[in-house]
Amino acid sequence: MGTQKNIAEKIVHKGADYTLALKGNQSKLNDEVENFFDQAIKYGELGIDFHKFEVEEKGKGRHEIRQIYTATESGFLGDYKLHWKGLSTIVCIESKVTKKEITSKERRYYISSLQESSEEIGLLIRGHWGIESTHWILDVAFREDNLTARAGYITENLSLIRRISLNYLTKEKSVKLGTANKRLKAAYDKEYLLKVLGVKSFS
Repeated sequence: MGTQKNIAEKIVHKGADYTLALKGNQSKLNDEVENFFDQAIKYGELGIDFHKFEVEEKGKGRHEIRQIYTATESGFLGDYKLHWKGLSTIVCIESKVTKKEITSKERRYYISSLQESSEEIGLLIRGHWGIESTHWILDVAFREDNLTARAGYITENLSLIRRISLNYLTKEKSVKLGTANKRLKAAYDKEYLLKVLGVKSFS
């Protein structure tokens, strides 16, 4: 939804930079970026100018290898620069995930006004995934998107309280429950609430 020409223009106009995901709503540009990286990855550096960075993560029975590719001097990019304000770089992130001996592979494509290295852009996108993940948890566990309170600073105050609560619930590992169920348990089980808060008793 955010990958629109007018949004990119507004971002650049405000003096900021963007890195926007390509999906079906930009099918032609997505297809060209996908084809470019297909050739770049298949044939290596033979006449194709791109940069590559690899990240490996392991934990909780999950093994992920992410390869981040960026390019600034692709032949077709000049035409799109006329329509996408500040467009400088195209990005491909290839994720290979192995969990319980099952391996899956996925590629995501992006356009960016940044001219950073593949490592820096990869970290930026990874950070955004973390923000999206947190928002999803807050919506599922706290129904954040359904809350309509708007008076004064109540929206900001409740948002801060929910994030503090989420941090406490995430750190509590004694029960194998999802965040929503941990929250429910803390509401009716005083002993568990004390455990979540890390205190022995209420004074």
